[in-house]
Amino acid sequence: MNKKIPLMIKVISLLLLVGALTMVVIGISSLFNFQLSPSLPTINTLSSILTLVIGIVGAFTAVYLWKGKNWARIIMIIFCFVGIVESVLNMTVITNSLVQGVLSNLILSIINLLLALYFIFTKQAKDFFKS
Repeated sequence: MNKKIPLMIKVISLLLLVGALTMVVIGISSLFNFQLSPSLPTINTLSSILTLVIGIVGAFTAVYLWKGKNWARIIMIIFCFVGIVESVLNMTVITNSLVQGVLSNLILSIINLLLALYFIFTKQAKDFFKS
C-alpha cells in the first residue's frame, strides 16, 4: 500500500537526514582525530562515539519517518523533547553573549516543541503513521 507522504513529513525527514549524516561524519572524523575545520573543537572518544550513534539513529529515524513507521514518529517525538531539555539546560550556561545564547536556545526549544506537537496532535501526522 502506497501512502501519500505529507509535505511536512518529507521536509522534516530530509532535514533530519542531513543533520544525522553530518553527525555521522563528525563522529567518524573525530574518532580518527581528523579535524574538519580549525574552528571546530576536538572532542573525546566517548563524545565521538555518542555523536556517531545519535547520527546513525537519526538517519534510520529519518528514513523510516519517510516510510510512515510509527516507531520512527515516537523516536522523533523523543528527540524533540530531549532537544527541549537540552536547550533549556543550555540557557543556564553563560556564553560569550548571554542574550544570543538564550535567544538561540529559546528558538530551538520552540521549534522542537512545534515539531513534537505536529507529530503528536495533527490529523495529517496521525493518519500517515497509522499502522
